[in-house]
Amino acid sequence: MKAWIACFFMITGLSVAGEDAKRSAQPKAPAEAKSDPRMANLKLQQVCSDAADKFWAWYEANRPVLKFSEHELHSHSYSNHYNRDMGRCLVRVARSDWTSISNETFSTKSYEIFDAYEKVCIASLVIEQTADKPEDIAFKKFGEIIERSQANLDWYNGLMKK
Repeated sequence: MKAWIACFFMITGLSVAGEDAKRSAQPKAPAEAKSDPRMANLKLQQVCSDAADKFWAWYEANRPVLKFSEHELHSHSYSNHYNRDMGRCLVRVARSDWTSISNETFSTKSYEIFDAYEKVCIASLVIEQTADKPEDIAFKKFGEIIERSQANLDWYNGLMKK
């Protein structure tokens, strides 16, 4: 009976470890910082900042470069935040692209939030505009298009604040 119980826990531990493998790369507060929640949060933010720098280097090396015309301007930047509720290091990539084709200017602004360790996009907000059309706004949550609503905007904005 004891051998069966030990085998059960070993098998269960392997399956749980497989599920937790994705989370194992996420930053953890050092043991000495756990006694002071402020210090633990500062340490997690610093570890997250370092991970964001590494993510940004990866992003810069792998992002697609689109060229539609000779008259283009591209700008992009990033910020990071350790989201305590999600237990994730998040990186917000802000991109602005302006293109002029046949005297018509197109503007696209995108704000994507990535998990710095898993390199997956958690959420995105894309705003497209031309001179003759109003803004077209698209929201995505974990790759799925979601409704444009105040609740979804609040969820998106809250990712970098919690």
